[in-house]
Amino acid sequence: SLPMDTLDEEADVDIEPTTHTRWRGRVDPAGMAEVAALLLGAERPMLMVGDGIALADAQPEVVALAEAAGLPVFECYASEFTMPASHPLNQGALNFVTPGPLRATLEGCDLLLVVGAPIFQLIFPEVQSPVPAGTKIVQIDINPWEIGKNVNPDLAFLADPKRKRTPQQARVATARAEKIGERTKAARARYWEQAKKSWDATPISAPRLMHEIRHALPDDALVFAEAITNSAHLTQALMPDEPGRLVRVRGGGIGPGLPGSLGAQLARPDRKVVGICSDGAAMYSISALWTAAHHRIPVTYVMLNNAAYRILKLNMVEYLGKAARGRGFTAMDLTDPELRFDRMAESMGVPGFRVDKPDDLAPILKKALDLGGPSLVDVVMESPVPIP
Repeated sequence: SLPMDTLDEEADVDIEPTTHTRWRGRVDPAGMAEVAALLLGAERPMLMVGDGIALADAQPEVVALAEAAGLPVFECYASEFTMPASHPLNQGALNFVTPGPLRATLEGCDLLLVVGAPIFQLIFPEVQSPVPAGTKIVQIDINPWEIGKNVNPDLAFLADPKRKRTPQQARVATARAEKIGERTKAARARYWEQAKKSWDATPISAPRLMHEIRHALPDDALVFAEAITNSAHLTQALMPDEPGRLVRVRGGGIGPGLPGSLGAQLARPDRKVVGICSDGAAMYSISALWTAAHHRIPVTYVMLNNAAYRILKLNMVEYLGKAARGRGFTAMDLTDPELRFDRMAESMGVPGFRVDKPDDLAPILKKALDLGGPSLVDVVMESPVPIP
């Protein structure tokens, strides 16, 4: 640290504007030919993408490559838009808590192409790699820090994801793409069939809440989400098919939902910002409500109030497996007393509403969204924690 008297000193200096490295570059054609050859020879290739895709504006290239080579596409710790959520080849986000789910997803994969994403950031890693033996890995990233950091790829390229080129002869996988699309369509149909079973339940189910949010949103709304354990439900409901509709908090840090939504609204004053926030995480940054009221920042918050640090419970169950049977979750419930975010909001100058019945969601969400300033809707939600 600097001494206080040094910090108080004044000086005449020239303040120069910041310069930025132009990282756009060409890709090695011979190297891309190797990648194309591997894709052509693979029986069950997969594509994993991350925020490097959004940084490079390479979403169209992801779609083109996936369709050309018949690749199922998985997201790896992505906050930004990587490809249309409704695309039949989009398989959504991977589970990176323990290696088990990742290992199950990659079972049978003979070629894993990773573009603009880390390999891998597991919460509970193991010494053994989650990548099956014999699986070839190709990594393309603009960030040299991530290339080969945790897992050694067979081919690695420091390259702009948007400038990568795959020869047209890779377009041989139409049948594979169609099969993946059929499985994706069936999985999404099963999701909504399951959701209907608890559509009118109390506490309110996550699919019902996200469905109501989607239908209440203005056409140009931007959703900033720290939905954590409910992220998949939010994506299923919104199905964003273009950048700028949904920005997600990755996890790993706690509490950016409330202040991050304020930042999004200040950055985009031309659009309505809706912040989807989790109750436990919100307690780390609750003063953002006062900031919203004080500066009249017109964010509408939807608080996912499941009265628990559910992510920690799920992490422990995944870590312990069957050993979790009969064990309690110490200090992971937000009860006694209950958290009333509608009252907290009111105490700091933000109109607050509480919803504990699913049929009240639509009218109260509309009322909150129609207010000219900040508002908060506190939703009493389900909090399932399945034990194996």
